[in-house]
Amino acid sequence: MSRLPGQGTCAPSRVSPNISDYSATCQSDTGLATFCYDDAVAIETPNRAEEPAAGGAAVQRGTCADEWARLAEDERMVLMGLLVGAHARLTRVLGRELEETCGLPLTWYIGMVRISRAPDGRITMSELAQSLSLTSGGVTRLVDRMTDDGLVERQHCPSDRRSVYVALTPAGYQRLADATDAHLAALDRHLFGPLDAADRAALARALTKLGADRGACPS
Repeated sequence: MSRLPGQGTCAPSRVSPNISDYSATCQSDTGLATFCYDDAVAIETPNRAEEPAAGGAAVQRGTCADEWARLAEDERMVLMGLLVGAHARLTRVLGRELEETCGLPLTWYIGMVRISRAPDGRITMSELAQSLSLTSGGVTRLVDRMTDDGLVERQHCPSDRRSVYVALTPAGYQRLADATDAHLAALDRHLFGPLDAADRAALARALTKLGADRGACPS
């Protein structure tokens, strides 16, 4: 088994020596300003023409291009766009290749990895839902489909019949091992391939900082 580990086009503008150029298209005919960050999901907002100012005077808000050109120079917008775009592209490419080679949707694969890493090789439905950012109904449908495919099984806790666990079946472990081999090869192509060792180390440090839980009150 594998080891699981406006109709005009806004001109691009360089925001920072450390930030890539972006492209933006203003669609004045629909009243929307749509900004695309490479392959990122588009961000849309209404095009506001006028708003009453204090005292009742109308203030011209400016054209779509004027407003969004200012926002497009905001490094926060660009960084977020790059992050969302990279995630969207990798999810799309890795998911497509996994389904083509192994017949497993990426969400199934991630869920199976979560289960295999859990203590005793099983996880509660609520924990699985949280780890996959699914609702209770969504995780129920997911587990139902994976159960029908023979990959997982539900188990009841002997001390608390209300708690339902999900565990991999022997067939599920084998599918996970086969899929992991293919997934690691895809990660080599699409994640590790474009980055050198220094890039990977910097990316790991940055994502570790961004993933840290900052909600807790300082002690």
